[in-house]
Amino acid sequence: MPPPDQPLAALVRPDGHVAWVTPDGTDAGGLRAALVTWLGAPAGSAGRRARA
Repeated sequence: MPPPDQPLAALVRPDGHVAWVTPDGTDAGGLRAALVTWLGAPAGSAGRRARA
């Protein structure tokens, strides 16, 4: 387990900005929202809005 002052998981954009971080790995909804925001909706997910 990482030290308490470090996140367990993070999504870092290619430009170095942190798009999502969680200290305990339980924010799956937040991760999904960040992934859709920065990468677009998953293939075959009609009705979901992709990044403009």
